[in-house]
Amino acid sequence: LGLCTVLRGFVPDMAGGMLSAVVWAMGKLSVLDEVMLGAVAERVVANMNLILPNHFLKLVWGFARLRCRHEAMLEKLSGRVLANVGSLTAADTCNMLWSFIELR
Repeated sequence: LGLCTVLRGFVPDMAGGMLSAVVWAMGKLSVLDEVMLGAVAERVVANMNLILPNHFLKLVWGFARLRCRHEAMLEKLSGRVLANVGSLTAADTCNMLWSFIELR
């Protein structure tokens, strides 16, 4: 969690790929830092254009793995996912479906 504390300071400057990579890593390592996840979610909500289709899965999967639900982010992100579903692979679509189901 010490590293998450340091990373929180960088969230305002992180690009979409880095935001999704950090959340994915937290999920992979089962590191639940609600302050960090809240900061990431708020940045995503305020700057949805940072999140490209190739960031969707890591971002949603990390939140789902940690069972951390952020309504505003999920609502905005689900709209972006649906708008870009044609550019996603079948595997990514299935994994994202699992993630959204876990977060219901």
